[in-house]
Amino acid sequence: MQYRRLICISVLLGASLGPVSAETGMTRQALLATLDALHQRQAEIAALAEQRAERAEVRDLADALRQDHRILDEWLDQAAEGNTDDATANLPGSEAYQQLQTLEGEEFDAAFLRYQAQFHEQTLTLLEQNRPEDSALSSYTNLLKVTHEAMRKHLALIQAER
Repeated sequence: MQYRRLICISVLLGASLGPVSAETGMTRQALLATLDALHQRQAEIAALAEQRAERAEVRDLADALRQDHRILDEWLDQAAEGNTDDATANLPGSEAYQQLQTLEGEEFDAAFLRYQAQFHEQTLTLLEQNRPEDSALSSYTNLLKVTHEAMRKHLALIQAER
């Protein structure tokens, strides 16, 4: 049984995060759809962490991430003006989410923090590679800046817990 758990953790730690992989030159609609899907998955994974994490600090972090991603998703919906429906069909991190569902306690904590660090690093890269060329402040560019800053702060919190 312990061997099976170690295999699951190893697979989870090396799992792809799906469409978070950095792709340059995404259209505005594609980037917003991707971010929408990422926020949705993050809310699900954070809720799972609140149930399965061993340490209170990890549960607290998961709660903060869930709340922040919910707020970011609401802002994104406003900026996208309803053009993010395509993202719900293919949520990123599905494999990682399924594997996290099989873990509890300390094993969950370690796998969750590792996943979160990878997720936030890749999301930061995605945002950096898709900065709008137009530097004029609009709801879209503001959303991307706020999301980038939130991901940067989240990553620092995650790294402090690891």
